[in-house]
Amino acid sequence: MSWARRRAFAALYLLGRGLESAATALRYAAAGLLDRATLQAAIIEEWRQFGIAQEASDDVSLFAWEDARFIDRDDRVLLIGCGTGRDLLALLDRGYRPDGLDLVPEAVERARQRLTERTLEALVRVGDIETVELGQRYDVFVFSWFCYAYIPESARRVRVLEKLSAHLARRGRILLSYAPAQQAGPRRTLRLTRAVARLMGASWRPEAGDSLAIAGPTMSSVTFQHFFQPGEVEAEARAAGLHVLAHEPSDQAITMALGKPG
Repeated sequence: MSWARRRAFAALYLLGRGLESAATALRYAAAGLLDRATLQAAIIEEWRQFGIAQEASDDVSLFAWEDARFIDRDDRVLLIGCGTGRDLLALLDRGYRPDGLDLVPEAVERARQRLTERTLEALVRVGDIETVELGQRYDVFVFSWFCYAYIPESARRVRVLEKLSAHLARRGRILLSYAPAQQAGPRRTLRLTRAVARLMGASWRPEAGDSLAIAGPTMSSVTFQHFFQPGEVEAEARAAGLHVLAHEPSDQAITMALGKPG
């Protein structure tokens, strides 16, 4: 390669890297413009699409990491994020007593249809675990399929755990799963997102571990998930007055069982 070609290559390469960095910065700045209502609507839509794909497979099995060993046969169970009924039906087939709760009305309707088709009975409701009236105590709360990671902000997750703890029966358990963060995200991009959110008066606070992607100039597709650093879920459990009963990594997820002290 001639000297002129090498110089041109280097100049274009550096320009490309600079444009990539600028694009990344703009994406993080755009994330800071989202308000809580838009973020919540995006999460509901993401779960609606997931439910459609899941229901199409007609799968009613438990994943390898979804083990019922923390659930006794006579336990009253609330499955948070039951979707179209995959794990709800699987638990019923195994003789357990789950109720279902999901954000997506269409998913709840389809879950009810599948129950009827199989002559099974369970209470399945539309609702957000942050705001829904539980109305009774449960022996076990189960967050389905990484649902815990789709609650933005650590303080909100702690409040949810506190709420569930208040409705736990004696010796009750809370079961959840999450995906660990592979590495800490760039601090400067997180600072940029927070700065834009603060400047625009956004009603949520982006945090380290948040993964937020936006597609389309009109935010036609927004996805959110939180990836947890080591010890982060344990810290949230402690803040909610809970302690860890089990913490088990697998190839697919990290599962955790929480309970009240004593």
